[in-house]
Amino acid sequence: MCGRTACTLQPDRVRSACGYVPEAEQKGGGGGKFRKARWVDQPGSKAYHPSYNIAPTGTLPVLIRGQHAGCADDERVVMPMRWGLVPFFHKVADMKLSTFNARSEEFLKKSMFSHPFKKGQRCVVVCDGYYEWKKDGAGKKPYFLYSEQRKDWDICTNVNSLDEDDLWSEAEGWKGPKLTMMAGIFESWKSDGDQPLYSFTILTQAANSRLDWLHSRMPVFLVTPEAVRDWLSVGETSDETALALITPADSLAWHPVSADINNVRNQEVTNKPLDETKRSASAGFMANWLGKAGKRSEGQQAAKPPAEQREQEAKPVNLPAERQEQEAKRPAEPGEPEERDVVQQEQGTKRPVEQQEQEAKRSKQ
Repeated sequence: MCGRTACTLQPDRVRSACGYVPEAEQKGGGGGKFRKARWVDQPGSKAYHPSYNIAPTGTLPVLIRGQHAGCADDERVVMPMRWGLVPFFHKVADMKLSTFNARSEEFLKKSMFSHPFKKGQRCVVVCDGYYEWKKDGAGKKPYFLYSEQRKDWDICTNVNSLDEDDLWSEAEGWKGPKLTMMAGIFESWKSDGDQPLYSFTILTQAANSRLDWLHSRMPVFLVTPEAVRDWLSVGETSDETALALITPADSLAWHPVSADINNVRNQEVTNKPLDETKRSASAGFMANWLGKAGKRSEGQQAAKPPAEQREQEAKPVNLPAERQEQEAKRPAEPGEPEERDVVQQEQGTKRPVEQQEQEAKRSKQ
């Protein structure tokens, strides 16, 4: 399953990471120039805020075809959407259904998922990666999973602080860390007189032998640019062909992270590994950091070794007060990971005594 994600890029960085060569230019045989995806905010949806800790009912950037956003069909659009699909037949947007994941083997049997799929409402969910938990004695240990990186990049790099020239060009497209792209389905729900609310679900599949030690399910990953193109190209890719794209991906990496991620209210976290030696073999490192840093504009601070750089740059993403208040009031979604330890005051749920003691000790330090 996939019940917690991280997406730390600012909107313009997301646009760059979703860059593409227009299909007309590809067919021309000339190669073509890369174009950034267009960012479109919908009045009925909540704003996207970069964060290391995003749970269902939160907002994530989602890539769709331009036709679904009132743009040219050959454009690609990034639209912030609610995580957890609101079915077309639902009477209110505030629901208790668990719709943040849909099993790819059976989603067509449920009208809430088959309806948007048959209307061509496929999407690509964009994020740094996602979290999964493994039982470890009496507790559970969180891991961060993400796309396998090129040897000169580290997924934990704060790219928001880097120069545009280091990350993007019309000739090469996105040059930064490889983001994780997941296949999804989206819906546009609207009540009388209200603005439409866009929401989505992430398709999942049985975990392959590379990840079944951690969890029995995994998202449907779109690993290559061609897979992303085919999933989005409704007019040219039939439903049957699109479903054939659902195959287990092996190009994944992971590392253990702090248990502070367990609480969705906790925004003072990062996706940095607890121990560099515990990274999976395919995690990749910033071997060429010094070379890339040399491209920065004059006047910026000189580059430092990766570990020290991350200590200074990978600072927590602080949410606006309004967003923190919304998260505090947000009820738990049925089926969310057990690791989500949120105080449900209105439901009478209390924190475990051990956790209260630990928090009391931290407050005295």
